[in-house]
Amino acid sequence: MNILLISVNTEEAPYPVYPLGMSTVASALEKGGHSVSQADMLYAKQNKSEYLDKKIKECSPDVIGISLRNIDNVDYFTSEQHWQLDSLRLLIEKIRLQTTAAIILGGGGFSIMPEKILEYCNADYGIVGEGELSFCILLEQLEKNEKISKIFKSDMRCKGVEMNSPLYDDLLLDFYAQESGVLNIQTKRGCPNNCLYCTYPMLEGRVVRPREIEAVIEDIKYIIHRHKGCEIFFTDAVFNDHNGHWLTLVEAMAKAGLVIPWTAFFEPTGLSKSELSLCMRTGLKAVEFGTDATSDATLKGMKKRFNFESVLSSTNLCNSLDLPSAHFVIFGGPKETEATLKEGLNNLDLLTNSLVFAFLGIRIYEESPLMRYAVNEGTIEPQTNCLQPRYYFSPHINEADATIIIKNHFRRNKLRIFPPEKGQEKIHALRNLGYRGVLWDQLVMRKK
Repeated sequence: MNILLISVNTEEAPYPVYPLGMSTVASALEKGGHSVSQADMLYAKQNKSEYLDKKIKECSPDVIGISLRNIDNVDYFTSEQHWQLDSLRLLIEKIRLQTTAAIILGGGGFSIMPEKILEYCNADYGIVGEGELSFCILLEQLEKNEKISKIFKSDMRCKGVEMNSPLYDDLLLDFYAQESGVLNIQTKRGCPNNCLYCTYPMLEGRVVRPREIEAVIEDIKYIIHRHKGCEIFFTDAVFNDHNGHWLTLVEAMAKAGLVIPWTAFFEPTGLSKSELSLCMRTGLKAVEFGTDATSDATLKGMKKRFNFESVLSSTNLCNSLDLPSAHFVIFGGPKETEATLKEGLNNLDLLTNSLVFAFLGIRIYEESPLMRYAVNEGTIEPQTNCLQPRYYFSPHINEADATIIIKNHFRRNKLRIFPPEKGQEKIHALRNLGYRGVLWDQLVMRKK
């Protein structure tokens, strides 16, 4: 069958991101004997209608798959402006004017609330979770004219060699290399943590499933070969998993002599100087910590597996290696009070030479652990529609007062970013000066 895959993500914060999920599914479909074309609406920029028309005419698709990476930008202050579903619905309407091809929705954003998104956007079918196996099965059912449920859910999860390397579209790869200077690679799926707000376990399961090391190494080699000046971001939910797969990969990179600037999401616990030093020998340039909360009480409220002492120790370790670090934290979550807010701000003062990106409020998704918590707490009704952005705030704080307190505390510290759009303004300024890459590390080094 002729398949056209479309990535509809147009979000550019913190930087434009290559549509890795779409290309991974494309790889599986091609191996399944299908003819696959890939389209990217961020690449199209201001010529989206013309670009899409051309793609549909060139492909003459039997089926169109649309990848929805994000519903919005999860920023309480700006998420209404970044809500994706109206533009997705309009896109589907335009597609139907040109072709009778079946339209299938998928992707991480879609899989969070599939039934409501499918209904709102008026697509034909939806795939929940990983698409490599499910998409091929759904296509087989379509070819046989079998009766198909509108929502395709499966407990099948890819393992090892089943997790294909992406079918990189070189035109798109070149675009993202130029636009951001960052290209992304996934080394494993699954997260065993129980963080209250997070959707990764819903999407990928709680069992860590590493890709074949050789396949990841080949992906790295391909990026180095094609775009030597680029950086890599490893997109794993948590890079430094407790099973040590991350170290196996880094050791393989070192053995293969691969050196390229890279970054990843780290959990601020259990790190050693020797481990980070090994990472730096392969190109680790900066560490992004998924810290999430700023006091022991709120870390416990978020169901994190570490305390603030561990956060401080991890930051000091990075500083001892002259390795830039950044922490992503959320104020206003479970167990937050005015006292913990002020304690948390004082705790952040201890994180010297480290950047802090602060958010206020937590995006609620239906059937998520946070939704159940909020319902039990009485802060949200069970029937609340969370398709439009809804945020959790502890009943013990006032968001307007918290905003003022955070802004005042951060005012004289250039390494403290709040509200989130302030960080994007700084990143844009660096990009306009010609810088490429993750870039927040430049802010840390300039402060030093």
